[in-house]
Amino acid sequence: MSFWSIRYFPKTSLTLPKIQSFTFPIRMSISLKWKLAQFAEIRWWQNYLKSKSATDYKAYKTDYWQNFLNEIESNFSFRPADKVLDAGCGPAGLFIILNQNETTAVDPLLGKYEESLPHFSKSNYPNVNFVESGL
Repeated sequence: MSFWSIRYFPKTSLTLPKIQSFTFPIRMSISLKWKLAQFAEIRWWQNYLKSKSATDYKAYKTDYWQNFLNEIESNFSFRPADKVLDAGCGPAGLFIILNQNETTAVDPLLGKYEESLPHFSKSNYPNVNFVESGL
């Protein structure tokens, strides 16, 4: 395991500073940053969606993703037999319009989305295999 080393140099007058060293596993730091980022993201979604009805938001995202697919259609298109990975799907990813494809949608906050956002329910997408995980 790798470690970060943090050195503390307290202020002193006329003498060389005494060095105190603290060593933390990098994993602890990344874990804290990750948890903070995930907390901030779910709060963002809650604030963003609080004034939007679930029906209107789904219609908006359906239109958004359909326009996106229309834009890239000349270079890329989905056939019904294609398997699709929607990585970092969020509560309204591309999976919402791929009704004919076997789709796996991955996001570390899927449980939180379902728990705290009326705009998302896994049961509305029976063709999607949801995986609550980071990449």
